[in-house]
Amino acid sequence: MKRKISVFLVFTILLMNLFSVSAFASDITPRNNNTATTGTDFVISSTGLAMVGYEYTGYSDITTGATIEIRIQKRNFLFFWNDVVNETITITGERYSNVYSYQLTSTGTYKCTVTYTVYGTAGEADVIPFERTVKYS
Repeated sequence: MKRKISVFLVFTILLMNLFSVSAFASDITPRNNNTATTGTDFVISSTGLAMVGYEYTGYSDITTGATIEIRIQKRNFLFFWNDVVNETITITGERYSNVYSYQLTSTGTYKCTVTYTVYGTAGEADVIPFERTVKYS
């Protein structure tokens, strides 16, 4: 009896492995209600000019506007970050692009986070985050 149960369990496990479906997070892209695309980049020039390029494109007759929060922080003591820039930009319309510039005063490691909150008539607002860390020396 124990042998039959063991054989049955092994057979069941083998069947489960044959018919299992794997999905990886990188293969899944969430669909947004009001946003078709966003594009963001953060770079620091050799002279210490921090530049954040940001853009979003929505859908005609759906997207009504967005709030874009730009935050640049400098690393202090390994795990602590101090705010250098904290800007909020409010836009109306279905598309927008711009570059935000800020002259840094000292070398170090800087983190930029940009959060898009895009509004429209297709449901709840889309919240799309971006984060990049860059070392300026």
